[in-house]
Amino acid sequence: MADDLLARHRRALVKRFPVYGLFDAVESSALPSDALAALRSDAARVAELAVAHELDGAPAEACARALLAGGADTSTARFAAWRRTLEAADPDRPGMALALGLFGHWLSVAPAAEAPLLAGIAGIAPVLAELKADGVLDVVTVAGSAPDPAALWTAAGAYGSTDGATVLGIIRLGARAQSWDQPALLDRLRVALPPERTDESRDAERFIPALAAFGERAVALGQAHGQAAVALALTLAENHVSSGYSVATDGRRVLDAMDAVTALAYLEDFGRLADTVGARVTGFGLKTLPGLYPKHGAARTRAFVQAAASVAEAYGTTAAQWFYERKTEVARDLLGA
Repeated sequence: MADDLLARHRRALVKRFPVYGLFDAVESSALPSDALAALRSDAARVAELAVAHELDGAPAEACARALLAGGADTSTARFAAWRRTLEAADPDRPGMALALGLFGHWLSVAPAAEAPLLAGIAGIAPVLAELKADGVLDVVTVAGSAPDPAALWTAAGAYGSTDGATVLGIIRLGARAQSWDQPALLDRLRVALPPERTDESRDAERFIPALAAFGERAVALGQAHGQAAVALALTLAENHVSSGYSVATDGRRVLDAMDAVTALAYLEDFGRLADTVGARVTGFGLKTLPGLYPKHGAARTRAFVQAAASVAEAYGTTAAQWFYERKTEVARDLLGA
């Protein structure tokens, strides 16, 4: 009698609030009673959030059935993560709507990396709406195909309250860093620009997406190019975020005008100057250095850069600046007319 009353009441609710259709999936799952209790609790919270925010609940039942396509432990873990993600997205209705309808699809994209996704996706819930469906799919796909998805979800979650472009940039940079066997790169980035500082300036806000784009542009020339490009911009950002941002944006245009061999020499040379001179070399690196390779040849230009770096190590950055700006006769003689 009680079960029949509950079922009839649920059918009446579904007519008014389609989200309650997810309970049809739960009740027909034939899972053990303890698992059912946990599922009902999470399902009730999901339904309450959907009703409270007037979300379109129609996709919820299909999503629930996708989450239930596993054993008791798998299903309860999925429902708990679904509920946590909706709670973390609250009160952002577009983000909540994405999680309500697409959570099951996200799990299907990278099934081998499901556990890290379930543990981490609530961390980026505040930016789901900014990412939109395609952006979330990119995050899930890139993280799921990385050697260590859990590390990427942890890093993305740390920036989960910033913006969608930054989260996607973190995921892309992290995946590249893992493929380069440089897992500490994201730790270095977090020290250079922690989440709480991304809103300090317009350049700080845009740096991480620009860094990721710079790395991808350089990777098109070769993996070594990508590593050198990211290291260069990050080194400058550690000194001055705006300098790192300038290189990450304008550096793409510089690479467009170079062949692969010259581009790698340029990135490595600029990186050497960034390591020894710091942010003050940014203007020279973007405006003057690219033109030295075709004018003086790669060998002579590289020798000139190495000499400038040696001056910086021996006498400091001001002395190095006088050298790379060719304000002394020895510098002019080394590079030639």
